[in-house]
Amino acid sequence: MITIAKTVYSTEEIKLSDDTVVTLAPLPIAPLKRFMKAWGEVVNLKEEEDALDIYITCSGIALEPQLRDKAHKTLTPEKDITPEFREYLEEVLDVDTIFKVLDICGGIKLNDPKALAMQTSEEVEVTV
Repeated sequence: MITIAKTVYSTEEIKLSDDTVVTLAPLPIAPLKRFMKAWGEVVNLKEEEDALDIYITCSGIALEPQLRDKAHKTLTPEKDITPEFREYLEEVLDVDTIFKVLDICGGIKLNDPKALAMQTSEEVEVTV
């Protein structure tokens, strides 16, 4: 009996605003650790703009293997994305695309109504 290997996840191709096509798939463990470390900075947010910086960093970590030519040297000594790569990403990513990258590559569902409702209900403090 011959068994054919199956992929346990699905992939999705998306087009960035500069017409670059990338394939989104769940991250392997090493980049996922970097992704989750960058995502961990969400707890330190002080302003709305900071969230976009974290979203860009996480998207950059997820996309850098496919966009190395756009990123030049992709990693800084702190294993963050380079300023040049961040600038490129800020030019080609919109919020919906970022949400899709975070969802498929890192499992973070920012625009899921159920997750948003749960987050909102946790933040509401009831006083009697």
